[in-house]
Amino acid sequence: MATTGSSPGQKVWTSGAANADWAILLARTEPGSWRHAGISYFVVDMRSPGVEVRPIVQINRNAHFNEVHLDEVRIPGDQVIGELDQGWSVARTTLSAERVMIGSISVLDRVLNLIEAARQAGHTDDPVIRQGLASALHPGLDHGVPRRSGAGHGPPRGPTGAEASVMKLALSTFMAELGDLSIAALGNRRPARR
Repeated sequence: MATTGSSPGQKVWTSGAANADWAILLARTEPGSWRHAGISYFVVDMRSPGVEVRPIVQINRNAHFNEVHLDEVRIPGDQVIGELDQGWSVARTTLSAERVMIGSISVLDRVLNLIEAARQAGHTDDPVIRQGLASALHPGLDHGVPRRSGAGHGPPRGPTGAEASVMKLALSTFMAELGDLSIAALGNRRPARR
């Protein structure tokens, strides 16, 4: 069995697509279905004919994100994950696992690198900068510690609930604050108040 798409598809802001061997594709496989029904979850070989990846170069010259274009890509039937037309539940599990993974990333190395860079720049004598670095160090040490049973030790063994979303939000907030602190510690202005 193989499925084909007769019209081109596109996904923008796809993380790591230029280096990926496989991608996830959610497609409506039951015509006339609505909302979350009739969606199937596929894995797509990124070397398949018709798959084109265009890196998006950001202001820092990195290209972590990409546009992925699909034109007449054929996906073998054995690349369906779960049951046909029941892919939304698989997608929810995937998103929960992603949030757990993102929320349990350790940032200690980034904080320690920032402290060393601020020290070399001669900005650790400023009491506001020093306090900001000390405050960042505590969450940095704590942030990589799993918040729930099983987090960080393989795939989730059940529904992750809101904890995963809270962990991801906490990391995103911390990284924004760390960015502000980095500008202040390596430049000549004080950290922004949030």
